[in-house]
Amino acid sequence: MKDNWIKELEAAAEKFWKNEYPKKSFEQRCEYWRENMEKGMREQEKMGLPPFSVFNKAWYESVKEQEPEIDQILDALFLNHWKEMDKSAFQNAVNAEEDTSDEE
Repeated sequence: MKDNWIKELEAAAEKFWKNEYPKKSFEQRCEYWRENMEKGMREQEKMGLPPFSVFNKAWYESVKEQEPEIDQILDALFLNHWKEMDKSAFQNAVNAEEDTSDEE
């Protein structure tokens, strides 16, 4: 049986994706993804890893299910916010299979 806090977290996530996220404009969705992706990249860098190592094919496919326009959003982010970043490194990351070598 799930703890109450897990149920509450799942309910909040469902509410966000079903009710709040669809109401966002394209620009607001870009900002949402920029903030969340940059947070993940900063965490990777803190651990001494390449910033894009948090992303992989499974991540991309999951995101694509929730946000069918993710490719357009990513294009806008690289054009407007991430000009200094290597887009090909990101593309290589999202085309890579998830590394499960640490799992047993």
